[in-house]
Amino acid sequence: MAHALLFRSVIQEPVRIVCDRGLGCGLLVKTSEDALCDRGWWGKTNDSVTSSDVAIGAGLANAQDYLPPMRCGRQHWRSPTDPHKENNYVPQLFSRQQVLWVKLILIGMALLAVSGVLAWRGQMGLSFARGEPVWQRVPFSHKHHAGDDGLDCRYCHSTVEIAANAGMPSNETCATCHAHLYNDQPMLAPILTGYESGRPMHWRQVYDLPDFVYFDHSIHIQKGIGCVTCHGEVDGMPLMRREATLNMQWCLQCHRHPEDYVRPLNTVFNLHWKPPPNRHLLGEALVKLYHIRVGKLDDCSLCHR
Repeated sequence: MAHALLFRSVIQEPVRIVCDRGLGCGLLVKTSEDALCDRGWWGKTNDSVTSSDVAIGAGLANAQDYLPPMRCGRQHWRSPTDPHKENNYVPQLFSRQQVLWVKLILIGMALLAVSGVLAWRGQMGLSFARGEPVWQRVPFSHKHHAGDDGLDCRYCHSTVEIAANAGMPSNETCATCHAHLYNDQPMLAPILTGYESGRPMHWRQVYDLPDFVYFDHSIHIQKGIGCVTCHGEVDGMPLMRREATLNMQWCLQCHRHPEDYVRPLNTVFNLHWKPPPNRHLLGEALVKLYHIRVGKLDDCSLCHR
């Protein structure tokens, strides 16, 4: 192993020792021409290092006798007059390998934290992207049933006015018609088989909010919020898709300015109702009529219970 010593001076000047083991030696300050080293630095105990040993261009071979046998460690230079008094120095407490391991550990912890956040957001996020048609085991068409046949929303979503959950159509509801109509179609087999066996139909939720968000359909219906406000014009959708973002900011727009969204109660299920020119005046009147407490609608506990 080759070693090199670089010195600017011997007295009252910084002394830099360079070692080719890749561990570094740090920056030392020597306060006298003769100094004593601790055990483990030069490899000897209480050996005197004189100017002739470390002067530039002279005595380099003698100086190499005092180089550390393994690696550069903690630099403790002591004055010969007071061995208990340490002089000024800039120590390197950790080797480069140790520093590298610390950096790798910190990077790993940061990546783990980022991965955890992304996994949490993926778990808490909505199941389907906005505007993405949702496949169902039975390809129910809102366009056909609500648009062409004119079925009311409450025929399938029977609890929307009285419960937090709007309700999904049961096999019995579907069989009211399809036990007699198109009962030979393969696409309706899951409905008719479940109707006969008593096994309920499992529908995929298009609007599936995270568990920490509380939403009540009935209170929105009672306060004059139309179905189309959140669900869009479903009577034109062959397959159901999510129209609204359902993020917090989107919800707060309505909660902070309900006068821009409420409508007469007899138009809540009308998907094509158009507000009059004086929409804002009508909205303010309806807010008072429905006893909507605007100042309480943005309380956190309202939706996060």
